[in-house]
Amino acid sequence: ARNIVRTGIRLHIAILDSSGKIIAANAAWRKLAKAKRWSRPEAGVGRSYLRICRDAFGTDSDDNTKLSEGVQAVLLGKRDAFESEFAAWTLADPRWFSVAASRFQDRDTHLVAIQHDDVTARKQLEQQFQHSQKMEAVGQLAGGVAHDFNNLLTVITGYAVLLRNDLPDSDPRRADLDEIVLAVDTGAALT
Repeated sequence: ARNIVRTGIRLHIAILDSSGKIIAANAAWRKLAKAKRWSRPEAGVGRSYLRICRDAFGTDSDDNTKLSEGVQAVLLGKRDAFESEFAAWTLADPRWFSVAASRFQDRDTHLVAIQHDDVTARKQLEQQFQHSQKMEAVGQLAGGVAHDFNNLLTVITGYAVLLRNDLPDSDPRRADLDEIVLAVDTGAALT
């Protein structure tokens, strides 16, 4: 028994009554409530879940509206469940949360279980992946442009060399054509 590691549940879970007030919360929710300083009353119990989210997480208006409408639909029995993700600012850090609301019946009362999960690490990986895909696309575009530009420079060099070879050695225009070939070679190296 000494080797058992106690991890607990990392999901923030709260139970709402039919009016949307929190009637119970797990330890992870209570820890978040303490960090956010909305633990009075205890972990927000007795307060409106939607008001706490609006005040505590600083979600933007679109996320707030989507969350509010989804949870209200579950509270009113229009939907059995709702899931979404939203950006939030907990403490000083921007974070991402997934939220799921599920309607269930306990005796003669309809209740809603809310669970939040901090998905910031996954979102950051997704953003890094999207950024790397954009950079890869930019690299492919730049490579294509460089290839096409070098093809144009090759044509210019070819015609300049042909013209130079058609001129006698004493013609002063040969020096101009040598400068064109030098400039093209510099452009090719830059590309």
